[in-house]
Amino acid sequence: MKEKFLTRFIVAALVLIFIVYIGYQIIVGTKNTVETIEANVVTVEEPITLHGVFVRNERQIKYSGAEDSKIVYLNKNGAKISSGQQIAVCFSDDGSYEAYRAVEAIDQELKSLKTAYDNILKGKDYTKLDESIYDQIVKMNAILDDKSTDQASGGYSDLFQLVVARVGDLNESEYQSRVEQLKSERSAYSDRISGASRIYADGAGYFLYEADGFEGVLDLKSAVSLTYEQVEELREKGVQPTADTVGVMVTDYYWYYVAPMSLEEYNRISERKTVVLNFAGLGGVRIEVSPYRVNNTDEIGKVCVIFRSSRMDPALLSARWEDAEVSVSSLSGVYVPRDALHSLDGEWGVYCMEGNLLRFKPVEIIYTTDTFYIAKQAPSSKEGIYPGDKIVISGKNLDAEKIIK
Repeated sequence: MKEKFLTRFIVAALVLIFIVYIGYQIIVGTKNTVETIEANVVTVEEPITLHGVFVRNERQIKYSGAEDSKIVYLNKNGAKISSGQQIAVCFSDDGSYEAYRAVEAIDQELKSLKTAYDNILKGKDYTKLDESIYDQIVKMNAILDDKSTDQASGGYSDLFQLVVARVGDLNESEYQSRVEQLKSERSAYSDRISGASRIYADGAGYFLYEADGFEGVLDLKSAVSLTYEQVEELREKGVQPTADTVGVMVTDYYWYYVAPMSLEEYNRISERKTVVLNFAGLGGVRIEVSPYRVNNTDEIGKVCVIFRSSRMDPALLSARWEDAEVSVSSLSGVYVPRDALHSLDGEWGVYCMEGNLLRFKPVEIIYTTDTFYIAKQAPSSKEGIYPGDKIVISGKNLDAEKIIK
């Protein structure tokens, strides 16, 4: 008897739940809910794309045995170097190279060990150490995201020092024992190094690890007379660095960006004192420059524009053939999602919520993309679409002057 009652109870409960669910779906389906976004003003820029070349005064650094050597650079790529400063070490055999790298690693560990031990002797401030470790991790992420791998080793070392200081518990005897062990290992590796050739800078400038061969072809003096045809010929021809090249020294503190373009494109920027070059291929580097010189060409409707800048950093110093975008015009208006645009009585517009009243506002589209429109801003909300309006982006049975409950 109890089992029959329980079965009937469960069945009744399930039926009740089903009825409630159906009722809820009916209410939701018939309720006229709308979703809105706030109207905002946006600005878009119309760019032209330049296909130009970086020109610098630079020379290749050569070493006769470079092709068959292992090279260790002693400065960061793009570092500012003084005349006579050592810039690299070349090894003719793998054993010497590996021993040199081992000595470098031991020197770094000795430095880290001393820093950690000094922190332990001073007494630990765990909160400060934790904050420093977190900050260093954030810094390392930024370095790796920027693909600046030449800076990563120093960052890892700093992080290691902080971690050792946080968890380490060295006493003086343990510290001295480890130091003596590392010094002994260092001495053994040093004895294995032979045949190292040291390379020094023969002048001041910015040192780069890699050459592309254009160092002996393009310079600042010849660049000022380049024409549209000459730049395109160089682009097609291409060159290669010689096998004995170990790096490049940039010897002046400014550079040119030489860009062939149509006369129509030039006319769109010629009235400006400065333009902003946006180099997407260099991580979105943006540089404000002035047109330095314009060279005409034999071909009608073509010019070669030379831009000049003194901004010096590794990305720009090692760049050669790069595209740059230049904004030639911009326009502003109210952002309208594509789903928000409707037609009413042959007129395009958007529905806006004013309190609980639905109002249709005609709009004038001034810019179109695949995902949104830009509409001309009205003088006021009463006269049309205006910043702050609640634009309807979804809803059912939309009608002007309809009250939404």
